[in-house]
Amino acid sequence: MSRISRREFLMQVALGAGALAMSRMPASIGRDSSPLTPATEEETIFLEGAVVYVERDRLGIENEKTAFTLFVTPKTRLWKGTITSLEAVESGDYIFARGLPKGGIIEGEFEAMKIWVNIANFYGVIVDREDNRISLCVNGCTSTAPLPVYVNADTLLNEKRGFSLSALSAGQYIQALGLYQKDGSLLATRIFTGS
Repeated sequence: MSRISRREFLMQVALGAGALAMSRMPASIGRDSSPLTPATEEETIFLEGAVVYVERDRLGIENEKTAFTLFVTPKTRLWKGTITSLEAVESGDYIFARGLPKGGIIEGEFEAMKIWVNIANFYGVIVDREDNRISLCVNGCTSTAPLPVYVNADTLLNEKRGFSLSALSAGQYIQALGLYQKDGSLLATRIFTGS
C-alpha cells in the first residue's frame, strides 16, 4: 500500500482523487499564494484552522497566520464523523474547508462549500485489537502510546461496509481515517489495508 500524507489525502477528499494527478497542492489561507484548482465552476479556496467561536450562521477560525470568518449556508456540506449541521461544531474543533471569498480575501470572509471537522488520517501498525478497538502504533510509538482507533457499523474496510475486526491482525499496517476525538482516540470512518 502506498502511504499518502494528510495534506494529499485532504486534497483528494476536497477535489476528488483525479484532481491530485493534475494539480498542484492548494495552500492554506495565509500560508502561500500558489494557484488553486477550482473544485467547481466557481473558484474555491482551501482553508484550515481552529474554531474560536460558533454563531448561528458562521464560524470564527484562526490558524498560525490569520483569522477569518467562515459562513455556513444551507448549501454547505458539513462533516463531523458523518454529515451533520453547524450545531455539532464546538469552539476548539479543527476544520478543513473549501470556500468562496465573500467580499474578497482581504476582508477575511468566506462562504463554506464543504467543511470537515476534526478529520484525521493515521498510518501505522496494529499492535492489539479487542471488541471495537484497534491499538495503532503510529511513528514507531517511540514518543507516544498506541493510538486507540474505534470502529462501528458504519466503518468501511477497503471501502466495504460490515466487516469484523477479525479481518485485521497485529503486525498489519493500516491507514485509518476518521473523527479525532477529544480523548485522543480516532473513530474510524474508513480503514485501508495493503493488498
